[in-house]
Amino acid sequence: MKIVEGKMWRKHFTSEVLKKAQKYFEAGLVDDFKSSKSHVSAVVGEYNVCIDFKDSQIISMYCDCRQRNCIHQAAVLYYLENHPKTDYSGLILSFTYEELADFLNDELSQNPELANRLKSYKNMDIEEEFLKRKLKKSYNLYVKVIDFISVDLEKLKTTGQIDLLLKLLKGTVEYLYQLSYIGMYDEYDIVMDKIADLINSLIDLDYIDQVSKFLAYFIINSEDETVSDYFAYIYSRFGDAKELFKE
Repeated sequence: MKIVEGKMWRKHFTSEVLKKAQKYFEAGLVDDFKSSKSHVSAVVGEYNVCIDFKDSQIISMYCDCRQRNCIHQAAVLYYLENHPKTDYSGLILSFTYEELADFLNDELSQNPELANRLKSYKNMDIEEEFLKRKLKKSYNLYVKVIDFISVDLEKLKTTGQIDLLLKLLKGTVEYLYQLSYIGMYDEYDIVMDKIADLINSLIDLDYIDQVSKFLAYFIINSEDETVSDYFAYIYSRFGDAKELFKE
């Protein structure tokens, strides 16, 4: 299935934005493009863009320029529309097992990102230190943190590595404190909503014990009232947060 169907995504943008975005795309300004089944990210000029999908429909879009339905987001969608995923099965079959093994051994030794993607594909444990470093590096741009939640943490959820997911999710909550401190309140709300969506999805999957401990830690210890209140609201899905202060 295509990540986005047809040209329906254009309805999110004005005709003027679409014209400018097409020029951006044609000028080759879309760089560092990455995609998964439900998420794409890219750099357009100096701006970082992240877009999430569900059932081939756009559910959220983010850009450093802080404009809604902007030129940079549309340029990324033009790129996506014109760069469908290629079927490499014929190319792969042209290699012997030994040739593929030699090639991968060489590539994986130089590319930890690829190595961990391969591990996640086979439901193997991803290196915790690698993900910690990746999260820390993402702190300089809030869309990179969103990208980390949408791709890396979602992959951990898919492979059932919930303890590691929640350990890393603590780092994204701590990042909220940084956004609040420097007054980036719109970005704070966006990241908070992504965190909440992920937590709620874990509850839906019945990871109640792990999630309850995660939420309780911040409800009791967080100095950020927004975090503690929001997490208390999520906690109410299965318990009374007030009871945590009686223990």
